[in-house]
Amino acid sequence: MSGMIAMRRHGSGMDGYGNGMMDGSGAWFAMLLGLLLLLALAWIAVYWIARTTGSASSATPPAAPALPPRDVLDLRLARGQITPEDYRTTTRLLDRSD
Repeated sequence: MSGMIAMRRHGSGMDGYGNGMMDGSGAWFAMLLGLLLLLALAWIAVYWIARTTGSASSATPPAAPALPPRDVLDLRLARGQITPEDYRTTTRLLDRSD
């Protein structure tokens, strides 16, 4: 019995408080630091993946608002995409449909 008391007083390593891993040497701090480092790396990986996959969709400019047909026709005439005769014909068609 006295041998057991002496082992407890000096630490035997069997009870987890003696010469074991958690004897106040800071191993708990190292494990906590490792866990925080692992969580930070996981967050960085998720953030990086989200940025690289999301950048392709954000690089495209937003769609221009739809213009009324008459404005589109005016722009096409101004750019030289249609002739004045096509413009007059299409304008008459648009006026009939209103």
